[in-house]
Amino acid sequence: MEQILRRQDWNTIFSNLPERRLSPLSENKNYRYLGQLHFQGMSPEFPTGLYSGQRMIEVLDELTVIRMLPAGNDFDRLPSPFRAVAADLLTGKPCVFSRGRMTEALRASMGIPMLFTPLAKDDMMLVDGGLSDNLPADSARAMGADILIAVDATAPLLKKKEIQSFVDVMDQSISLLMRSKAERSRSLADITLVPELEGFYYNDFTSIPEIIARGQEAGEKSLPELDKLLSGVPRKPRQAQAAPEVKPAIEAVAFEGTRKVDPRQLKKDVKSAAGKEARPDLLLGDLRRLYAMRLFDKDLKRITRADLNWCLRRPAP
Repeated sequence: MEQILRRQDWNTIFSNLPERRLSPLSENKNYRYLGQLHFQGMSPEFPTGLYSGQRMIEVLDELTVIRMLPAGNDFDRLPSPFRAVAADLLTGKPCVFSRGRMTEALRASMGIPMLFTPLAKDDMMLVDGGLSDNLPADSARAMGADILIAVDATAPLLKKKEIQSFVDVMDQSISLLMRSKAERSRSLADITLVPELEGFYYNDFTSIPEIIARGQEAGEKSLPELDKLLSGVPRKPRQAQAAPEVKPAIEAVAFEGTRKVDPRQLKKDVKSAAGKEARPDLLLGDLRRLYAMRLFDKDLKRITRADLNWCLRRPAP
C-alpha cells in the first residue's frame, strides 16, 4: 500500500483533463484556461464538485480491474474480505459496497464533498462515507469479525486562526460531523488506534511518508494492549501460496450508444482485441485515447458506460 501511494503523481491525479499528448492540437489551447463555466439556456450551470476524478479512476482501474476477476467482483472472495462505505447525499444513509466494481466502490467512498463530484449509482448520489459512518465498525462486525481493531484517522479540528475561507468553514463542519459519529463507533471496536495527525490536512498528499510514520507510531504505542487483546487467540496457520492465476483474455470488444461518431472510427484508436491478454496498461491506454477525443458527454467513469465495453473472460477454475 505504501509503495502504491508513494509512486502516484499527486499533482495530476485529481485532474479531469486528458493527457495533453493525446489531445488534438486544436484542443491544446484550452489548457491555458483555469476553468470552464457551462450554461443551460441563460442560467449558469455550476459543477457539483471541482473534480470528477477521471485520472483517479484510471489509477484505481489499473490496480483493481484484473485482480478482481478471480473473485467475480465479490468482495467476500478476496484474500481479505472487504467493504467500502459511501453516503447517499439524498438520504444521508450509508451505502455499503460488498460486491461490484472495486473502482466504483473506492471512488464513491472517497468522494469528499466540494472536492469530488458525487458518484451516481441507481437512485443515489454517493459521497465520502465519512458523512454517515466515518468509522464503520458496525460494518466490520456485520462481516463476522471476532476481534475488531479500528483506526480513527478523523482530521483534527482547525484552530480559529486557520479558518480563513468558506472552504475552511466547510472542512471544519464536515470534520465536526465525522468526529461525533466516530466517537459513537469507537464503542463497537475492541481497540481503536488514533494517530497524531495535528498539523496535517485532508489534502496533504505530499506528506504521505510522514503520515504513514504517525500511524506506525500509534501502532507501536498500542503494542502492549494489542498483545493482551490477542493473547489466547489461536493463530491461523499460514496458507500456502496460491498457484499463479491464468491470465484473463478479452472475449469481445463492442461499442454501444455512440451518437457523435461512427463506431468504426473509434475502433481505430482501440488496441484491445478479442483473444488478446487483458492487460491493464492496454485497456487503460484505450480509455485514455478515447477520453482525449472529447466526444463523450460524461467522463469515462466506468468501462461499461464509456460507449466501449470489454467482455473479459475469466480463466477456467
